[in-house]
Amino acid sequence: MYLKSLTIKGFKSFPKKVELDFEQGITMVVGPNGSGKSNITDAIQWVLGEQSPSALRGSDMQDVIFAGSLNQKALNIAEVTLTLDNSDNTIDLDFNEVSVTRRILRSGENQYFINSTPCRLLDVYELLHDTGLGRQTHSLIGQGRLEEVVNSKPEEKRVLLEEAAGVLKHKKRKERALRKLVSTEENISRATDILDEVNKQLKPLESQVEKAHMYNGLTQELQALEVAHLVKKLTRVKKRWKNIEDEEEDVGKRLGPIQQSLTELTKSIAREEESYQSKASKVAEHQKLKDRLTHINARLEKTLSLQSQKAQTIESNNKDFKEQYDKLQEQHNLKEAQIKNLRIQLRDLEESVSSNLKSISEKRKQSEQLAPSHNEINNSLELNEKKLAENNNQIKTKEAESLAKENDLTFIKKESQSSKQKIGSLVDKIESNKKDAASI
Repeated sequence: MYLKSLTIKGFKSFPKKVELDFEQGITMVVGPNGSGKSNITDAIQWVLGEQSPSALRGSDMQDVIFAGSLNQKALNIAEVTLTLDNSDNTIDLDFNEVSVTRRILRSGENQYFINSTPCRLLDVYELLHDTGLGRQTHSLIGQGRLEEVVNSKPEEKRVLLEEAAGVLKHKKRKERALRKLVSTEENISRATDILDEVNKQLKPLESQVEKAHMYNGLTQELQALEVAHLVKKLTRVKKRWKNIEDEEEDVGKRLGPIQQSLTELTKSIAREEESYQSKASKVAEHQKLKDRLTHINARLEKTLSLQSQKAQTIESNNKDFKEQYDKLQEQHNLKEAQIKNLRIQLRDLEESVSSNLKSISEKRKQSEQLAPSHNEINNSLELNEKKLAENNNQIKTKEAESLAKENDLTFIKKESQSSKQKIGSLVDKIESNKKDAASI
């Protein structure tokens, strides 16, 4: 038997899967410091069941998982598989190769496999004890370990020799057997205590058994009596049933004519129901017509009320228009009277102007005749000319006022005509609405 291969994945400085193949004889691993030579021996020691982190140069067992680097993320699992050549059947298994796998998760859970079959750590120890492999054995000697062996105490040397001779395995089996014996003795003492308790409870249990037997006998007697009572009751019920059947036959003979009359009644009831349903449908139709007529009547009443409201509004508008027309007529009459007065004033002014002109001409003649009084005449003439100019200005203003009055008069006439037309159209509308209301 020899170490055939070692597969490492995620263990310490091996993030990717690395498989190392070994041949028979001596194999040397050479490399610079920090390249991971010691990690290979740590991986072998770890897969063989090492439980101490300090033995693997760590503070915690999760430290064996690859912690990451600049180029690669940290992993959450580490796995090492050790393959042994078993062609000489050193290990008591019917396989030419025996592989031992250990896996640890970031949560701290450990998993063990022998030939890809899940197992316990104890199974790994038992498998490797006969081969000289395992933790704390002579097969793995690390750095400084040889000096420790040479300088060790006799007791420690004895342990190492026993491991090399295969005695340690039997000692451990003895320890386990002794632990099992102690546990079995404890179980026996516990069982004797239980047996004493049971023996104490035997006498009351015997009395209870006697009572139970008496109870069973009494219950059997009771069941027999109940059966006899039920049989008697059943015979009575059968007799009564026979009497009821005879009565039913008599009742059936009597029910024949009653059933015939009942069928006739049901037929007549069905006919009445059919006639009632037809009448009910007609009543429903009449009700629908009535509802429709009431709806139409309500609509007509609504339209009549609206028309009456419109007629009232038209009448009120007509009254307003009549009042406006009367006011306009009064204004028109006032304007005409003002125009007449203005015309009279204009005539008076024209007559005064003509008289002033005549007096001016006469005074000019007198001035020609009366030279000495020329200055006085000139003064009076200037006064008369001023009066004439004032009269002319008054005439012009009166003429402008008369023109404005005439324009106002024409505008009032036009407004009166348009109001007359509006009144006529409103009267026509009122008459048409009255005709519509009368037709409705």
